[in-house]
Amino acid sequence: MAFRCPGVVGVFFVSGILLVEFICYNFIFLAGVLPSVGLQALIVPFAPIVNILWLLAWTSFWRAACSDPGGIPENFGEFVSKTGLPYITSRHEWQPGKATFCKKCQKIRPERAHHCSVSKKCVLRMDHYCPWTGNCVGQKNYKYFFLLGVYGFTACVAALLSQLPWLIYSLSGFNIFTGKEDLDWEFNVLKWKGALFVSGCMINLGVIGLLGLMVKEHYPNLVGNNTTIEENYDNMPNPYDQGSAIDNCAEVFGQCGLDWFLPIPPCRPVSDGVSFAKSNEYLPEELEPDEIDFDDDDNPPEELWYYRYQAENNQSLQQTPGSWY
Repeated sequence: MAFRCPGVVGVFFVSGILLVEFICYNFIFLAGVLPSVGLQALIVPFAPIVNILWLLAWTSFWRAACSDPGGIPENFGEFVSKTGLPYITSRHEWQPGKATFCKKCQKIRPERAHHCSVSKKCVLRMDHYCPWTGNCVGQKNYKYFFLLGVYGFTACVAALLSQLPWLIYSLSGFNIFTGKEDLDWEFNVLKWKGALFVSGCMINLGVIGLLGLMVKEHYPNLVGNNTTIEENYDNMPNPYDQGSAIDNCAEVFGQCGLDWFLPIPPCRPVSDGVSFAKSNEYLPEELEPDEIDFDDDDNPPEELWYYRYQAENNQSLQQTPGSWY
């Protein structure tokens, strides 16, 4: 219980901040500040831009908080047993194509999976536990986590830029559009309406800083196809680097398409989180990701798993990829 409370508090805190930002922008700035200076016409361009970005951030947040980050498939242990694949002790280094054994879960787990000490389970392609979403971030919800950072940051920047001339007016009493000074404006910072307006802008600025740091931290990992756990591995070059930012992003976002920009599951995933493409990997035509339904839990791509977990035997497997059955 002690481990869960911070996550619950974080979820309520972040959702509260998002709601405060929505209320301040729409009900104080759009419905109050702009009409007070006779610029209601600006509501038309400002409202949809900021609110669409806010809605995408809000949806991304709840999907990151509520989605399964990717548990170990129950049939993976059976797959390892029936194929005779070896499994090894997990070490803090790259271990491509190696199944490992978790002493805490007492389960065999796929490559890049790690145990989350907070949620007390192993997670596919685990990145970290995020107390602000109250959830672990892994293969199946990393997309939502990253989109939360991008859309939250962009929404706050757009909101602050649109408010900036009137924030200056509120703080200084100087209207940059008329060139006049008016300390009696109803949204002056020394009056309660102005204090609310300025407070909303300051919260906005703080969110910009926090989410900007989050995106700055995770963007190199996303385009480099590594995780927060893996970013300090140095026993070999990243064996999962696909050679381009788009191909590396596809490992989480799916094949490039409009769905990249929406907080929905990838429409054309290239991995199920159990096996991953290696650098300069060759796959037989029948094992290409385009030919596999990664969302079919009843028919997992075990032949692809076997191929990738037996990398040292790939030369013979290219000739008889299904011979292990």
